[in-house]
Amino acid sequence: MGQFTKKILFLMTESDWGGAQRHLIEFLPIFVKDNPDFKITIASGGQGFVLEEFKKQNLKTIHLPNLTAEHFSPRQDLKAFFKIYQLIKKESPDLLFLLSTKAGFYGTWAALLFRILHRRRLRVIYKIGGWAFTERIPWWRKLIYLWIEKISSPFKDFIIVNSQNNYNLALAKEICPQGKIRIVYNGIDKKRFLDNLLEKNTARARLNINQANKIIVGAIANFYQNKGLTVLLDAINLLLKQEKELKEKLLFVIIGEGQERPALEQKITKYKLKDAVKLTGAIPNARQYLLAFDIFVLPSLKEGFPWAVLEAAAAGLPIIATKVGGVPEIIKNEDNGLLIEPAQPEAINRALLKLIYNENERRRLGANAQRTSEKFSLEAMNKGYSETISQALG
Repeated sequence: MGQFTKKILFLMTESDWGGAQRHLIEFLPIFVKDNPDFKITIASGGQGFVLEEFKKQNLKTIHLPNLTAEHFSPRQDLKAFFKIYQLIKKESPDLLFLLSTKAGFYGTWAALLFRILHRRRLRVIYKIGGWAFTERIPWWRKLIYLWIEKISSPFKDFIIVNSQNNYNLALAKEICPQGKIRIVYNGIDKKRFLDNLLEKNTARARLNINQANKIIVGAIANFYQNKGLTVLLDAINLLLKQEKELKEKLLFVIIGEGQERPALEQKITKYKLKDAVKLTGAIPNARQYLLAFDIFVLPSLKEGFPWAVLEAAAAGLPIIATKVGGVPEIIKNEDNGLLIEPAQPEAINRALLKLIYNENERRRLGANAQRTSEKFSLEAMNKGYSETISQALG
């Protein structure tokens, strides 16, 4: 990629564990190894632990206290904009790699200001996991998020999406011309992934769910509204009311943490689900516990191309997931999982009943899902990002 040292500044909105953060944790070690002459810096808002993961990789990290994922906080956002500009001025990167909506928007304008004031070439790549205007929010917010993308895209050199669905939306909504957008699917190193999986009994013991006689239905998700976990609790309440004998046969385990915890706890109390639902909190490397589950469910209201579904597939689990974002590009209904409409507790209930009482169907769907996961490799993902970086810097 050239004989001179290149500087890349990666900027994320949040430092909690999520899709953008996972992408960097998977991609950067290999990219740094292949490009030792590159100087890498990672900056992020939030108070999450992900920056510590990058420090372990001996990468330079910077915390931006004013950059948060809050909706519409003008004072904080203005501070964040100037902090980003000052950071760009100080680091003077050749490439600014932006991840997620807010970092993407303010980072783009800060880069433009830097270009104008310092007459420096600065390339910008924007990676988006899922368009914010697809969230279940008021129409006027959807419109604002759409125009945020449209008015900032001319100042980005490349936009990377992780699903055909997001690619199609970008073109349909005229966010950017076709030549500017790239699809790079999330991918996993299947051998490493399987080697790190804990055996079923070990995983259950570490999660303190040693009920050998129970079917464990699991989810791994941040406790955000978009993950639809309150809808899942509505479905569990409906299921256990209809099928009272299942109270002794089922346990629901949700691994994760986030701002929706009070709402989840309130519903658990309201529905008297304390003995049926276990919230484990955040667990590092949560994917290694997947074999603790007999069924995996992701009831999201909005997604990009979810790592959780891809990993559950690689683990050979039967999957129930909502028909949102790039999920249908992984799961084909009744072939390698069950696809349901979002925000419908009754649909989750029907899907659960279909799998709970049919072990053979669980095995069939899980085996098919595992074969599907082989299409999405870490090698292909890393190649896609590296080639886009090369094009931007070329």
